[in-house]
Amino acid sequence: MTPRHILTIASGTVDDVGALGLAADLAKRFKSAVTVMPAYQDAAWERIEIGKALSSPLPKDAVEDLRRADTQKQAEIERAAKDAAARAGLVVDGASHGSMTIDEREPQPWKAWAEKLTLADLVIVGAGAASGQGLGASLFSEALIDAQAPVLLATRSERRIQGGVAAIAWDGGSRSGRAVRAALPILAEADRIVILQDPSRLEHAISIPGADPKRLVQYLSLHDIGEVVVCEVSGTSVAQAILAEAKRNEACVLVAGAYGKPRWRQMIWGGATDTFVSDETRPHLFLSH
Repeated sequence: MTPRHILTIASGTVDDVGALGLAADLAKRFKSAVTVMPAYQDAAWERIEIGKALSSPLPKDAVEDLRRADTQKQAEIERAAKDAAARAGLVVDGASHGSMTIDEREPQPWKAWAEKLTLADLVIVGAGAASGQGLGASLFSEALIDAQAPVLLATRSERRIQGGVAAIAWDGGSRSGRAVRAALPILAEADRIVILQDPSRLEHAISIPGADPKRLVQYLSLHDIGEVVVCEVSGTSVAQAILAEAKRNEACVLVAGAYGKPRWRQMIWGGATDTFVSDETRPHLFLSH
């Protein structure tokens, strides 16, 4: 399905450049509407609430300084979003095809985020959201795991996804399948698709017919997706081997299922998704849970 409504987080950090630029570029190509939701920590509101809880209110001057800082951050986000929209030729504050709407920061952004996710075709977040802590990480997790929305994790560069090479980390599982289906509009624009797989490390590969990459090649051909090659990788870490091969092929995006292992196993032993998102030289990541 072509993403007609793209939802993106703006945190007021350097990560916004890649996320906003990518969202605007995809909106131009797919005639989408982008909603930009500011998601930075509201220092004034939080300090006021803490002061109330401790019966120790902040001085008025301190509150005003914090509010001015928050207002400045909102203004910076709006400037960055408008710059990205202008470069892509999008209409600002519209709700039609090829437009971008910039929201005001909500006092309780997690509630607004949950509401917006229900009708988002694609979520785009900045590079630091998945590997960091705080509000951005919480919203990333809610979008990917709770809402099971497809999430495009941008790099910090302004590299676009158009033409070139797209890589797919394929294990035949349901999460990988959802990621591929959601990414079809992007995959269709690639000049070449590289399917990456370590057959020796697949769990129960024999019992999962879809793990055979030939099945994926056939599926992509049904969608008239052109040149597809299969590359087998190997190494101590499957995730690192996949990333290395994706980089060797100069892939602009890596499509993958996310968090296929139970979270407690991820926390103890780690997992492929954590390796993908923490790599600072990775391509854009298109993830689905």
